[in-house]
Amino acid sequence: MSPSELTGKSLAMSSGTRIGQERDISAFDNAAYKVTLRYALTGAPAAADTFEVYNRWGYSRINQSINSAINAAKNRYLVPKFDRTTTLVAATYDYALPAGFAYLSTVTVETTTGIYDKVLANDDWAIIQVGGVNYLRLTKSWPLNYVGYTLELKGQAYPGVLSLDADSSSLPDQYIISWVCFNLGSEMPLGQAEAGWRDKMSVWRQTLTDTLAQNIVNVMPGAQVVSY
Repeated sequence: MSPSELTGKSLAMSSGTRIGQERDISAFDNAAYKVTLRYALTGAPAAADTFEVYNRWGYSRINQSINSAINAAKNRYLVPKFDRTTTLVAATYDYALPAGFAYLSTVTVETTTGIYDKVLANDDWAIIQVGGVNYLRLTKSWPLNYVGYTLELKGQAYPGVLSLDADSSSLPDQYIISWVCFNLGSEMPLGQAEAGWRDKMSVWRQTLTDTLAQNIVNVMPGAQVVSY
């Protein structure tokens, strides 16, 4: 590999204590296999640490684009959400809603330890917001006959963004890949000379459109939206 093939590219640490740190390559010594970075990492990498070299878009920009893809379609790829941490308390009708719910569809009362067989009707509960906090409000008194037992909450959550290379997403791989390729590809300079570039952009856009149309996950019937 010649110096010109690496100079100007971006080096990103992909493992070890410096993972995620990204620096431009200012020089490369082909004889000594030595890379010079434009400015130093926060500390020396360990011998077993790995790194990746990027040509146009760096590690951070690609990861940012992946999470942008997830956020852009979060309402179309809802994931199941389940919780049994809310315990009924005497004379208490409002309970802080556990974090993570985007929609709440079913509330069930535990009537015997480990047995959840009393499903609340839609008019037995509501979601309210007080001081920026979401609460589950019981609108009938009969559930309080089961003080000390818990509520089973079922609903849906938005897919979470990724923070580590080992993280996975519930969204279809082809959606994320085509979104990222099209999004980053649209940043290429006008007049891009690479053969077939316009065709690639067209394929990515069509794959993106097809995936969105085919894999949508609808909101559960009767669900109430949780405001944030």
